[in-house]
Amino acid sequence: MVDLAAVDAYVDANLDRFLAEVSDLCRIGSDAEAMTAARAWLESAFERIGATPRSIEWSGAHPYVFASIGEGARSVLFFNHYDVADYTNPVREVPGERRPFSGTIEGDRLYARGSADDKGTLLARMHAVEALRAAGSLPVTVRFLVEGKTGVSNRALESFVERNHPMLVSDCCLWEAGAKDERERQTISLGHKGNLYVDLAVHGTDRVWPSRYTLFPNPAWTLVWALASLKDEAERVRVPGFYERVRAVSAVEQRDVYAHLADDTDRLRERAGLTGFVAGVHGQDALRRLYSEPSLAICGVEGGASGEGQKLVLPREARAKIEFRLVPDQDPDEVLTALRAHLDREGFGEVEVLVQGKCPPYTLGTGTSFGAGRTCRSRGSRSATRATRSRRTTSTSAATTTGSR
Repeated sequence: MVDLAAVDAYVDANLDRFLAEVSDLCRIGSDAEAMTAARAWLESAFERIGATPRSIEWSGAHPYVFASIGEGARSVLFFNHYDVADYTNPVREVPGERRPFSGTIEGDRLYARGSADDKGTLLARMHAVEALRAAGSLPVTVRFLVEGKTGVSNRALESFVERNHPMLVSDCCLWEAGAKDERERQTISLGHKGNLYVDLAVHGTDRVWPSRYTLFPNPAWTLVWALASLKDEAERVRVPGFYERVRAVSAVEQRDVYAHLADDTDRLRERAGLTGFVAGVHGQDALRRLYSEPSLAICGVEGGASGEGQKLVLPREARAKIEFRLVPDQDPDEVLTALRAHLDREGFGEVEVLVQGKCPPYTLGTGTSFGAGRTCRSRGSRSATRATRSRRTTSTSAATTTGSR
């Protein structure tokens, strides 16, 4: 039986050191040289808590760090990453702002890229293992797999898991997230939306021509019209069949999940500086739209002239990056086929579709042992309350939005 009082006492006694370690790791950047330093730092940290770490070289990624500790009959695999995702949110220094890798602790906040996603989350798990061992009981075998990605939608992980599956097999796997809701309550995800990310490209003339040549097709206009065909003003995706596999929120999901989510979405809206959400949703409707409905976003558009001043030219090419977010039962390959068919049917056969990444959605469901949150809520509420009232809460909650991946 785990002595939670002893675990809490150990955390309180070592909290300053724990936060200092998060700060130390957050000061390490994410270029090739820094990734080597971060990997060495992690290996030493794993050894300090009694784990056995090793780095594993792999094509298409920085070396993986694997570590294991404990001899329990049941096992858990923690999956995290030690890179900072410059490939999705470029790391840059902005005059007047803190340096991206400052690791500065001010009051109850720690400021650094990667502080929440994902270095703080990783160290919170390592510190939890340390505290359990110090209190006399680590009831499970714990494995850590820490990834060093080199780009979004990197496929190296798939081959790594396939080749090293026996080493990774565990009763459960907890991914990197460690978020809080709008009421500052810790959350556990029971699934994740899938996605299909594509570039749409339209090609024009073989070189840039002056815009007075109105006889030439303008790829930027073709792209705009193609994008407009994908979604209506009510925010509904117009690709035929897109919603056929989407399940309605069940009564069980409403009772066991949505009834317990923070519905003060106005706070989220205010933080974003908005007067309202799309389609006018709010409260529970906003939560269902956020978590249980698929979507389509334009992530970027480029083509032709840019910057200040007049540039009287026709673009040679126009491109858009779009992302479908998918919910359980939707298949990214089926959506891709439907997208191509829709563009052809609408007269946009010249629009090229280039897949940049795709991932199927998944859900554990509320009937699994990890989905049965109501069963353990009363047992965990005292510890959760105590944690949120501690001097600096946890390392992951101390991060600002600059830590997002």
